Amino acid sequence: LNYYLHNEYRQNRAASAVFALGASYSNNIIVGLPVLLLAIGDKALPIIFLIVTLHSAMLFGLTSAIATSDAFNWRGFIKQNLSNPLIVGILSGFLFNILSLPIPEMAANSLSLLGQPAIPLALIALGASIAKYDIRGERRFIAIASLIKLIVLPTLVYFTASQIFELSQLVVQVLVILSACPAGVNAYIIAQTHKVHRKAVASTVVVSTLASAITIPCWLLFMGIE
Repeated sequence: LNYYLHNEYRQNRAASAVFALGASYSNNIIVGLPVLLLAIGDKALPIIFLIVTLHSAMLFGLTSAIATSDAFNWRGFIKQNLSNPLIVGILSGFLFNILSLPIPEMAANSLSLLGQPAIPLALIALGASIAKYDIRGERRFIAIASLIKLIVLPTLVYFTASQIFELSQLVVQVLVILSACPAGVNAYIIAQTHKVHRKAVASTVVVSTLASAITIPCWLLFMGIE
């Protein structure tokens, strides 16, 4: 939907694909994960990790496929995702869980120690990344993309998940909060790759992140999460 709205206005495949990504790609790990862990607890983790596993791969793949006029390179796409440490880590954990493979106690303790500072460090990294980018670029792009990302997308997710698919309350809560997260920094990297909307996407990351300090608590209240 984001792509077609932008393409009608710009008639530029790459620019429209990047706009669609900037208005839909969520910062699930750095923002969504700590918010949901604090609000809901560990029971949200399996749903979060399942979504995160598919989230980046699907959106980045679609963006590349739409933005390029050449045939989509599935081999390169798979190679790129399998070289992503985040996806590799989640898939590895998923396989260990599905296959019920035991984890040696020493390894489990080491992973636990590594995991404890992960969320605080992620929040520090988020602050550092915000400081890096200036709020400049196409104001209309920034305003529309931020509005879609923080308000329109989670609204559509809520009605789709709860009214059409009638998913459980926990799943709906996780889906809505993740979709309400601000634009992720990786969207800027994709914009750099395709050399379109670079400053605008960087600004959208900053603006949506700052605005999410207001919108995410509102969504938590709306979803009945205290």
